[in-house]
Amino acid sequence: MTSVIVTTSAFGADKVKSLGQHYFIPVVAQAGGSGIEIRREFFANPPYPLQELREMLRQYPLITVYSAPVPLWNSDGQLNVLDLPVILEEGVTLGAQYIKVSLGHYNPQQSDILQLKHLLEEFDLGHRGIQFTVENDQTPWGGTIENLHRFFTSCRSHHVPVGMTFDIGNWHWTRSDRFEAAEKLKDSVVYVHCKHVESLRGELHTVPLPSDPGEDWRALLFMFDKDIPRAIEFPIEGDNLTETAAGYIKLIAQV
Repeated sequence: MTSVIVTTSAFGADKVKSLGQHYFIPVVAQAGGSGIEIRREFFANPPYPLQELREMLRQYPLITVYSAPVPLWNSDGQLNVLDLPVILEEGVTLGAQYIKVSLGHYNPQQSDILQLKHLLEEFDLGHRGIQFTVENDQTPWGGTIENLHRFFTSCRSHHVPVGMTFDIGNWHWTRSDRFEAAEKLKDSVVYVHCKHVESLRGELHTVPLPSDPGEDWRALLFMFDKDIPRAIEFPIEGDNLTETAAGYIKLIAQV
């Protein structure tokens, strides 16, 4: 069965900030989740409780993803050498198997892909069992097909160990064709974020995946290898969060 990871953001920012991300580790495990995505933006102030979370995660057989909302490339096209080493070190401390950031302002003429390669080599992520990934976000620079395709093509050409987190919903914000994106980028995809997006009064909103057999999110997932982990990144609500999460996990795992 396909691994299904649950992002802590699925439980709502206010609730997560109030209860702490550690609260949701047993919830995800008891719901049958394969892993949990820890979100850096939900930590209040440094030092972050990464070691404490790691110790708690050792009690559960969960894959750990560390998500940080920072750009890989700054607005001038240069590598984000201020934040990236910090994020990598935090991911190592957490014991994550995946570390996820956004693309930022990649520019083939200005962005030094070999500088990125050398930085990743310094952290020896491969030997640590960590996959570094870049996600398509909701911005016109980090969430468009061509920018991402150019970046991942360059990574492959220079043997830079970067995989893609493919968010099936974020393409709505950049008005990109999800199926075209999947076709062009699938060779780089190592992790998939699942969500459904609807327009309400002219604004886009993330909602749970509809369960109807004819919904196109199912066809989209079929374009990726079934061994690639999938994540719930849509609202999980209700009086029994474990039960609700379990239903969504089953829905996504069976596709």
